[in-house]
Amino acid sequence: MSNPATVVSWAKGIAARRAPGRRVSLALLYGIPLLNILALAALGAAVCTRATTVPAMRLELPAAEFRDGAATPLFAALTSAPGNESSLVFFDSIRYRLGDPVEDAALAKAIAAAIAESGHDDVTLYADGSAQHCMTMRFAEIARRAGASAVNLAIREDPAK
Repeated sequence: MSNPATVVSWAKGIAARRAPGRRVSLALLYGIPLLNILALAALGAAVCTRATTVPAMRLELPAAEFRDGAATPLFAALTSAPGNESSLVFFDSIRYRLGDPVEDAALAKAIAAAIAESGHDDVTLYADGSAQHCMTMRFAEIARRAGASAVNLAIREDPAK
């Protein structure tokens, strides 16, 4: 037979497990995994609803294939002339000094001729970091008077800095 002390301690263990205070704590202890699952499900639902795409804008793709490179063949390079308040512009392999009215008119004629020849009416200006802002605006004004609809500006950092 079994030892009466073992039976009593076993009975006390069952009674201790069934005590009213223990039932609440055991229910919470067994409920924690369920709460974790519910929290993860709520987090997953929140993330998934935010990750869905919502159509906002319709884009019409061009009929022609995409081309890399510049859309316009008209380029100019602007750099500052050392020791002078004017800047140099290289357009169509010819150097022009911005600020000189005669050379400004010659540059406008060259831009107008290039626009008429190429059929593109926007010009890309590559300026170095030492070029003055007023000279880029002067070039944009000359290009506008020559018939350009837009001047695209690309600035390179000053290598001396």
